[in-house]
Amino acid sequence: MLDHVVYVYSFSALTGIASSATEINLASVLPFILAPLLFVFFLFLTRKWKFTLSSILILVVLGFYFLLDHNVYFPKQYQFKESQQYDFANNKLAYFGKMMVDHRPGKNDGNIRFDDDFMNKINAFQGLNPEREYLSQRYPYLYKTDNSNTLRPFFDDRIDSVKPNIVLLVVESLSASLSGDNARYSSFTPFLDSLAKESLYWPNALSTSERTFGALPSLLGSLPPANTGFAEMADSMPPHLNLVSLLKQNDYTTQFFYGGWAGFNNMEQYLNTGYIDYIETEFPGYEKMPSYSDGFTWGYGDKELYEYSLGFLEEHISEPYFSIYLTLSNHNPFMIHDEAYYEKLAWDMVLDYGLQDDPKYTIKLKALKTHIYTDQTIKDFFSRYQERDDYDNTIFIITGDHITFAFPRYNRLETYHVPLIIYSPMLKNGHKSKSIVSHLDLTPSLQKLLEGNDSIDFPEQVHWLGQELDTNKEFSSTRSLALMSGSREISEFVHGDLFISGESLYKINDDLKLELIQEEKQIQSVSAARSDFYEINQYACNTDAIYPYNLYADWLKVVSVARYHDNFDNGAEDYGIMRHYDKEAHSGTTSLVCDTSMPYSHLLPETTLKNEVHKLNVRMGMKLKHFITDDLPVVVVS
Repeated sequence: MLDHVVYVYSFSALTGIASSATEINLASVLPFILAPLLFVFFLFLTRKWKFTLSSILILVVLGFYFLLDHNVYFPKQYQFKESQQYDFANNKLAYFGKMMVDHRPGKNDGNIRFDDDFMNKINAFQGLNPEREYLSQRYPYLYKTDNSNTLRPFFDDRIDSVKPNIVLLVVESLSASLSGDNARYSSFTPFLDSLAKESLYWPNALSTSERTFGALPSLLGSLPPANTGFAEMADSMPPHLNLVSLLKQNDYTTQFFYGGWAGFNNMEQYLNTGYIDYIETEFPGYEKMPSYSDGFTWGYGDKELYEYSLGFLEEHISEPYFSIYLTLSNHNPFMIHDEAYYEKLAWDMVLDYGLQDDPKYTIKLKALKTHIYTDQTIKDFFSRYQERDDYDNTIFIITGDHITFAFPRYNRLETYHVPLIIYSPMLKNGHKSKSIVSHLDLTPSLQKLLEGNDSIDFPEQVHWLGQELDTNKEFSSTRSLALMSGSREISEFVHGDLFISGESLYKINDDLKLELIQEEKQIQSVSAARSDFYEINQYACNTDAIYPYNLYADWLKVVSVARYHDNFDNGAEDYGIMRHYDKEAHSGTTSLVCDTSMPYSHLLPETTLKNEVHKLNVRMGMKLKHFITDDLPVVVVS
């Protein structure tokens, strides 16, 4: 349903998302045009309605009453068996109005006071992980790593002697409901199902966001969601570690392969915080996915993505390396090459399952065919990789960025239900764990797995929000985990074996089935934990309190080349005189010279860098005003 997501995306982005999800044409919008016209025409024919001022006021007052008094007139989610039934039952216009009011910009942007009450909340949050040695209240997530290592027992001794290559496949809309032994709508990923049996496999993994925006910060950085997604902070992202920066400092070459626009959801900017080596989004010689009726295409398909990347690795990359893939083909509008071939494969599987009489599978055949295509391209990718010399020394990680929205969700928790598979020829054997884990747990687990290698060095102090992957065979749920909806709201929260969505609390049972809880004290307790998490998240992200800058700079070998500051508070009469600054620089002048006789004045002095500086980040903020006219002067950066 349309809600306060309009505060998050631009109008062009919203129309782009809508056009990719469904075909917008005259036939689809005609009913919405004709309905009000017919209603007015009917009133005109009957002439029974008198448009008086009082009648209009009564209608307006009643409309606002039913709209604003939503606690009485809005249905409750727990009253419905499936999420889609709840969506259908809601009055769409009233729901949209409620969300716009409840989540208006600035409502929750107030400053958080670092008082005794807030420190108690931080203590309670840190107390959820008693095995961790937390180091600070100023930095609520900062802790010292220990010697635990849940993944190491499953790997042979090669993991300690060589630096393994790591390949992360983040698969578009790979859902547990359509993949795996217990897939609710039957599995349409036969290769991944067979691979899971030879892998470390978590069928009850959770993404941390309803859309792609949360995938990379969670998987690579185990980071909190900030206000609307960590990467959405853009230039304001606080100093932090991630898997890219950790591995780069250990001589890994790092690359990101994506067939679309890397600026989507600020992915490129986020990856550059780890100083990634390559971001590859254009694949010369390869054809993009078929376009929709309006000419829209998300970019290159999965087959082209994998084929290009293998050639790129062969030509440019040496071991060890870390490759990140984000696929596209399994996204609405499900446009792929060889569509008829994969549609036949999908229908054959529907027949094999005996589901041909169920309208869900006939209506959604386009989505099923892309699941099969996605699975087949991963199979082909693995076949090609097995021919490489470095295959035996590689760890493959496969998960979904979020679920597919082509099929109904059984409950709100299923909105985040994705599989997680870790495969490597270095594994001793396969292992299936029914425990609830999340994207946040990947980086902490890989750090622990790799730091047993004497040639790999990681920092002792980290800020991971997630925990190590739970390898318990039986079902368990021990996480406290915030889940961000597509409208960038933290209304859903996992707290141990409890799950709260809005005002409804549930107990999480095996296979992520939910059992309603109506005990008011429990509801208040979990709701308070969710609220406390949100406050700490806001504080840490908005005050640069994720990771201390001195630790960040020391680990990444970041050097402050020069710092300058001038407010020009004295006005125009002093503009043009020599000004002096404190600075930290390898070399260069210590003065700012503003020469009014020249067409341009130097706002910052020249600085010469030493040869070992291979990458330079410049952050510059200015408030400009011409002292004679109100026009802004021209600024040239060179």
